[in-house]
Amino acid sequence: MKNIFLTLLTALFAGFVQAQDDPNPFITTWETTEDNEAIVIPTFIKRLTEIEKKMNENYENVYGKPKKKTNSNEETYSYTVDWGDGSTDSTTYTGDAVHTYTKAGTYTVTFSGTFPRIYFNYGWNQKPNIDSSEQIMSKAIAIAAKIRTIKQWGDNRWTSMGGAFAFCENLTIADEAGVPNLSDVTDMSGMFSSSSFTGDLSKWDVSSVTNMAGMFQSSSFSGDLSKWDVSSVTNMAGMFQNFSLGRFLGDENLSDKNPFTGDISKWDVSNVTNMNGMFSRSSFNGDISKWDVSGVTDMSYMFNKSSFTGDINKWDISNVTDMRSMFNKSSFNGDLSKWDISNVKKMKNMFKNSSMSAENYDALLIGWSTLDEGETQIPKKINFDPPARYSCAGAAAREKLTGTYRWRIKGDKLVEKNCK
Repeated sequence: MKNIFLTLLTALFAGFVQAQDDPNPFITTWETTEDNEAIVIPTFIKRLTEIEKKMNENYENVYGKPKKKTNSNEETYSYTVDWGDGSTDSTTYTGDAVHTYTKAGTYTVTFSGTFPRIYFNYGWNQKPNIDSSEQIMSKAIAIAAKIRTIKQWGDNRWTSMGGAFAFCENLTIADEAGVPNLSDVTDMSGMFSSSSFTGDLSKWDVSSVTNMAGMFQSSSFSGDLSKWDVSSVTNMAGMFQNFSLGRFLGDENLSDKNPFTGDISKWDVSNVTNMNGMFSRSSFNGDISKWDVSGVTDMSYMFNKSSFTGDINKWDISNVTDMRSMFNKSSFNGDLSKWDISNVKKMKNMFKNSSMSAENYDALLIGWSTLDEGETQIPKKINFDPPARYSCAGAAAREKLTGTYRWRIKGDKLVEKNCK
């Protein structure tokens, strides 16, 4: 009797241990539209440097120049997959997993084991014979189009979300999916780039993330991010910009804007240094007047071709060095006369073809040509592309900048005569 009791106790303990070792899995659904069609689970194993270089040449304004990559494994995988079609697959995958479905349909795909990162951002292992950006992009889109739903994030510990669901044009994050474990994640760059997805991200803990560059670039997302703790983020370049596939593939007809219009007024951006292109080609026009941007050095293209018209005159931009094309072809028409431009070195195309009025441009000229209390210098030899018009009120200040400080200002026009 004693032996039977010990046997039962041992079995129960073993079951308990097994339950502890089997966390809730990551569960998704995928759709195939034809019989004998395959899906690819893209992992971050081999980086095809020659392909990524081609891709990144078109994204340098957002991500910066691509770093040198190697083809060594950068993540460690050891996972199994239940493909949801009744087939038996005992394979333990250490990289991409490929499965062919005999019949077209929607299948539930479940991941168990160590699966640190999914990577749809041109994520494939094989060495395809690709020599054009169009082919690269087409392959990435075809792979990403088949994932349909994230049903459950589970207990999976993610190491990175960089490029995770890029190009996923049919993705839905289910309401019952829960939240992903992002405690080890510092990179979310390009996570939903060029994707059309729906889902609630409002409760995500992003407090460890440092890089959100291009996170919602060219995405359809416009949900609630108001409670996100972004205090660790340093890079928000291109976060909400629109960079359409059409532009990438050579089509300059870009009338659409990134639709994000959420409330991010209370974000703590005090550690951000890069806001290059953050709202470029965006519909965003929310209140960001109280943002602490004192650490930002790059604001180039930030509101380029955007709809933004908010009040940002009280921003501390004293550390910004690059303002190229910041308001180029934008709707912005605000007062920036109080800005401390002491450290700015680049202003080319800053207001070219913008909507700024002569009145606000006059105030800008007067404010920027005057050394106010706390300002250290008025920069010299600046190439400045201004708004279209100024009046007699700003004429003397403009002359001071072009004369004393040798600014090269071109493209504006005095709209009054006989200034005294």
